[in-house]
Amino acid sequence: MKQPSALLSKTRLALGAALLALGLLIMNAEGLVVLVNEARSPKDLRSAQSWCYQLFAIDLKALTKASCDMLVVDAADDARATYSSKALKQLRMDPAGSRRTVLAYLNIGEAELYRP
Repeated sequence: MKQPSALLSKTRLALGAALLALGLLIMNAEGLVVLVNEARSPKDLRSAQSWCYQLFAIDLKALTKASCDMLVVDAADDARATYSSKALKQLRMDPAGSRRTVLAYLNIGEAELYRP
């Protein structure tokens, strides 16, 4: 049978972990709400009137200024392993301030061990 102090210590540890998880959830609540809302009501791809397609030599500043409803970029190009959440947030807004759909292109025929 476990000692009362050992059981109390494990309870405190579990409570501390739960409070930490709750704190992290609260800190990231806005991002989670955005993700949930986008999952519930994705923008209809058929409504896109114009789209941009850039797989190589990706210039994030130029793409943020591009006037298109949908943007397709390579999931990771040679110069950049992945896109930061800040960069993706900027890409999701067109110059007029409207939300646009950003899709990642992934060529599975080019799967290599060195690619992220």
